[in-house]
Amino acid sequence: MSQSVIAFTDGACSGNPGPGGWGAILLVDEEKVFEFGAGYNQTTNNQMELSSVIFILKELKGKNCKISIYTDSTYVINGATKWMWGWSRNNWLTSEKNEVSNKELWQQMYQLVTPIRTQITWNYVRGHTGVVGNERCDEIAVAFSKGESPYLYKTSYDQYPHQILPLPKPEPIIALLRDVLG
Repeated sequence: MSQSVIAFTDGACSGNPGPGGWGAILLVDEEKVFEFGAGYNQTTNNQMELSSVIFILKELKGKNCKISIYTDSTYVINGATKWMWGWSRNNWLTSEKNEVSNKELWQQMYQLVTPIRTQITWNYVRGHTGVVGNERCDEIAVAFSKGESPYLYKTSYDQYPHQILPLPKPEPIIALLRDVLG
């Protein structure tokens, strides 16, 4: 039987580049919660956003599950659902014939996503708007970026202090573009 997995991911960086961290939450079958995170001395925000998703996909590799990923990173969503497929055909070059930024991370993402592409749903949520799962991932990522070691929960959902259910309604990425373009 297929498991249902909800994942929240986020990255943080103090300076860009600078010290960074990522945070992730897995909610399995709405029963078990697992938090993860790590910190790095010299990185970028985009690298941390990618690293959080890559970690989750590695954790779930070989498991029979449907995955709903919630992130505030349009870079990750667009890259995973659109750009990396063309980049892989173009030998990891952009349409301008430049090497893809963060190529090694995108190659890892490509290898992990390709066999399970139809099992993943990508959901955009705005950052810093009170979405509990996103806020908790940000808290984890920021702590790791500061060299701290936050407590990472591995518990049943009914014992978890951050009520990430009900899930937020994902926003279309086009809404963000309207906000930017006016």
